[in-house]
Amino acid sequence: MSAYHQNALKAGSTLADYTIESVLGHGGFSITYLAHDNALGAHVAIKEYLPQEVAARDGRTTFVVPRPSKDAIRFYHWGLKNFVKEARSLARFKHHNIVRVLRFIEANGTAYTVMEYEQGQTLAQYLRDKGQRLDEPSLLRIVMPILNGLHAVHEVGLLHLDIKPENIYLRRDGSPMLIDFGSARQAMTENQPSGRVALTHGYAPVEQYPDKGKLGPWSDVYALGATMYRCVTGKRPDDSLDRYRAILDYKTDPLKPATMAAAGRCQPALLDGIDWAMQVHAKDRPQTPRVFQDYLLGRSKLPRAVTATPAAASASTRGMRGWRVRLAQSFARATQVVVVIVLLIASGIGGWFAWPKIQNVWLTFYQHAAGPDVSMATAPTRPAPKPQSAPPRKATVALAPAEKKSASREPTGAAPMPTALRAVLPGHADWIQAVAFAPQGHRLASASNDRTIRVWDVDAERSIAVLKQQYPTNAIAFGPDSRTLASVGTDGGVHLWDIGNASSVGRLDTSGYPLFSVVYAPDGNSLAAAGKDRSIYLWNLRNGDRRVLEGHDGTVNALAFRADGKSLVSAGADRTIRIWDLTKNAEVASLVGHKNTILTLAVSPDGRWLASGDAGNTIRLWDLSLRAHMSTLTDVSQAVLSLAFAPDGSWIAAGSADRTVYVFDVKSGRLMQTLKGHEDQVQSVAVSRDGLILASGGRDHVLRIWQARAN
Repeated sequence: MSAYHQNALKAGSTLADYTIESVLGHGGFSITYLAHDNALGAHVAIKEYLPQEVAARDGRTTFVVPRPSKDAIRFYHWGLKNFVKEARSLARFKHHNIVRVLRFIEANGTAYTVMEYEQGQTLAQYLRDKGQRLDEPSLLRIVMPILNGLHAVHEVGLLHLDIKPENIYLRRDGSPMLIDFGSARQAMTENQPSGRVALTHGYAPVEQYPDKGKLGPWSDVYALGATMYRCVTGKRPDDSLDRYRAILDYKTDPLKPATMAAAGRCQPALLDGIDWAMQVHAKDRPQTPRVFQDYLLGRSKLPRAVTATPAAASASTRGMRGWRVRLAQSFARATQVVVVIVLLIASGIGGWFAWPKIQNVWLTFYQHAAGPDVSMATAPTRPAPKPQSAPPRKATVALAPAEKKSASREPTGAAPMPTALRAVLPGHADWIQAVAFAPQGHRLASASNDRTIRVWDVDAERSIAVLKQQYPTNAIAFGPDSRTLASVGTDGGVHLWDIGNASSVGRLDTSGYPLFSVVYAPDGNSLAAAGKDRSIYLWNLRNGDRRVLEGHDGTVNALAFRADGKSLVSAGADRTIRIWDLTKNAEVASLVGHKNTILTLAVSPDGRWLASGDAGNTIRLWDLSLRAHMSTLTDVSQAVLSLAFAPDGSWIAAGSADRTVYVFDVKSGRLMQTLKGHEDQVQSVAVSRDGLILASGGRDHVLRIWQARAN
């Protein structure tokens, strides 16, 4: 489809090695052409810098000239300088979700960016074709890859600054890419001529207006959140400057929050995320695309409650004049004092007469407030075991600091701990999300957000195969034959791979929501996967039958089979561990006690022990045969992202967001070793079948291989 612009180059015009064919589109600062590469015989897109407010094409030549005023000339050359700077930066940059710049050309008194041309349409066109709104799976299939691209762009110091539906391009295969960067129009605010505003109303954050704040990755997060708002509500968001002024005037935010405007169309967590990204003040938003992506993937929670109206809290608080605020605070303090005095008097009088009863009540309250170590609810299919039948617990509270710390020594009779660094294996271009050992030998797989899965020969310390995908991978699992690998990610499907010839051998479909966990049954006849839609999908790989298990109230982040393959354990955002009897397709028990989202599970090879780790730095150990809590490990300082047992179940390794791998003795709960060296979060850990090798992968893009120390 072609467009018209009075200042456009005529069809048939030549520019270096290219012949202009038509106008693809235009805006206030540029014109984009469809052109033919005369050398390669391919089509390209060429963007010409032509800010129509301050410049025009000379009617007698092809030159672009600024209008005859001092301000226009200064602004034109300032913009041209930044256009060329941006083109040069993008020409050195390659990412699947960012438009590929082939070269830049300076000619006709202006500059041109030559880009790859691909068949497809913009998200804006797609929305018009699809009825103005997207369902949640379709939206996430676009947003997640765009967040990956944004992260890569920000890593090299660039900002987009014009994210909107018109600047997200969907290729014919559905994969998205960001086009038409706006940083050349705005660049650094300190270099921008006074009074000039280059932005798209409704999508630009308030800091893109003059003197309204500092630009940064959070600015692109706002624009992407606004784009998501458009996709779920069908409406363009209110302008951020109008919202900002409403807050200053003590008025209600004019933007109807996504949690209200799209209620019932998407899960509340997604709508909360959109409202978080669209907070008026930059400090209240996700600060980077990775932070926002982690929330959307269920790996983190909101740092604070997002109010029903994004700016309502600020507006209402500021709406109270100073004396009202001070009066309210004084009244609150006075009320607290009175309540405390009354309680002290009442407890003093009553204590003389009923101290034994009060003591019992207080102790009960204290134990409840401190958080019981386990509270077990059992599904109707099987009654809960009677409390008196449970054996004495080894630990009912977190271990005291003195008990936790023991010098790096191994418990007598335990399998050797692989705690000596053997190798650091680079190769991935983005952070490593998952690692897994094959059941046989020392073959290791690692999955990355660079959309590849690498297979490694650990003994030779080299990569032996690379599996390429269109979407980032969240989890991987080897089949018992060590040749088959399953992977899941943001595209919502289970991909099956033949490692021997590095090829895809099939795909198992779900609802289309992102998947966060995949596991093979020990006999290899079944496979389970789960993720954002709260469902657990279970396939019989012999006949292809699929079952769906329902019961979780939030995202399912982790799955684990027991050794017999007849039981499955699941956990996630609802902070509950559920145990499923697969012979009955029913939940038979639930274990509670975590106070934060559960991110990872591991079952010991003999099926006795279960370990669970959460976003609040806690590991809980359970006896699965008794369905009883055994101990709580709190040595980890940040979120527990991955867990892996030793082959004999004597120790367990934990990967943490604090860049450390922890190794604990299972029976005593003691911290035996800390393994340091990663420069970012440790996303995944895995232990080889013989227990001699431990692998850890993280956001620093590398694998670290640890082995048992020589005696």
